Amino acid sequence: MLRILVQACHGCLDLVLPERCVLCDRQPGEEAVMLAAGAKVPGLRIWDRPQLCQSCWLTLQGECPRRVLRGEDGLVVSSVAGMVTDQRLVTLVGALKYHGLRGVAWPLASLAARAMALVRKQKVDHLVALPLHPARWRERGFNQAALLAWLLARECQADHRPELLRRWRRTGQQARLCSSFAVRFANVRHAFRAEPPPLTGGRRVGLVDDIITSGATILAAAEALTAAGWRVPWAVAVGMSASTAREDR
Repeated sequence: MLRILVQACHGCLDLVLPERCVLCDRQPGEEAVMLAAGAKVPGLRIWDRPQLCQSCWLTLQGECPRRVLRGEDGLVVSSVAGMVTDQRLVTLVGALKYHGLRGVAWPLASLAARAMALVRKQKVDHLVALPLHPARWRERGFNQAALLAWLLARECQADHRPELLRRWRRTGQQARLCSSFAVRFANVRHAFRAEPPPLTGGRRVGLVDDIITSGATILAAAEALTAAGWRVPWAVAVGMSASTAREDR
């Protein structure tokens, strides 16, 4: 019954607002085959669609960049991403974050899942998405990193625990700052607070974000979690800047 309802919903949408590929702007039937919708998780709606054709999807397959992020007091977080950030990925993430095309989370999560396979040997007990400040969440209506985390949680033996980490201080958007690590880290340091882990149970947390640029936000979140008693062995994202992938801070 639910499948019939979804198909009917998509059929009505195709009449009013046909699905188009975010990257090439083609519609189904214009020599374009669109990706199929994936699993439903919290934050995804019945009418959401991937908004990406198979041809453009195939162009996104490549090497997964890696980088070791180093903070203070010996904090080390391995970071991996599904691809090196380029204009195609910026367009896709922008469609998800700023234009409300939540279905784009399906192909983006698939890219991140490829990267996550590289660190799966370092098992974690929970996944935690980089949180938005409540004011920004109200503006946007959802957290794009949380959508990715819910989808990635289905790929590994861990659960998404969004309540473990919160952003209590509203900061300027990292994307609007220069790419300097020092500038970005100063912007987000002490912006996060973490709940302490339970007396029993696993304490290993994997962080999830959309794009790693300098690594500052990941390290600020990892510092908060570590201070609360958690361990953060790795972070996974969809994209990583080329300069970040080359550096070892």
